[in-house]
Amino acid sequence: METETQRPALTAKTRRKPFKPCAGFTLIELMIVVAIIAIIGVFAVPGFVTFIQNNRIKTQSSEFVTSLALARMEAIKRARRVVVCPGTTAGGCAGTNWEIGWIVFADTNDNTAYDAPGDVALEVHDALAGSNELRGTAAVASTISFMPDGRADEVTAGEGAFTLCLPPGADNRWGRSRVISITTIGRTRLATSDAAGVPVTNCQ
Repeated sequence: METETQRPALTAKTRRKPFKPCAGFTLIELMIVVAIIAIIGVFAVPGFVTFIQNNRIKTQSSEFVTSLALARMEAIKRARRVVVCPGTTAGGCAGTNWEIGWIVFADTNDNTAYDAPGDVALEVHDALAGSNELRGTAAVASTISFMPDGRADEVTAGEGAFTLCLPPGADNRWGRSRVISITTIGRTRLATSDAAGVPVTNCQ
């Protein structure tokens, strides 16, 4: 057992050093950091917005093409007309502004209008986010339907087409809009330009 005299005495090296507070940022340093962040934001934010808009357009155009493909497949499978139109199951087909959302339904009475409860809703798509616009050419402005043989009934000559674009006033240049074309036999094609190869800069 150690005695009082056997314990080692504290030396200068073993004594605890006095606490020194850490130095913080000066006001000038803080202002420099804020200025750098602001400069980065000026360049980064527009690019980030463009990134979001481009990806939203790609996603929405793919979803619309998928809806058209579903309608054609179900028409062949059910041996019945299947219709795609802008609107909701509550209000039925409504107008020509497809951006409000659309419904895909089996048209049991063959009148190209959604009549509940007889018609069978196969898909209900919500309104498009970002205030994007989706409009069709005259033949498919308010509806497009697929027949049991897979053809698009409204497209009697050439192609019907839909244009998906950014809201009015947005920069639709450089192929940011999408064109969804439908042939008479019901095939769809997704592109960033019209049939002549000209980039689309506004909706139909």
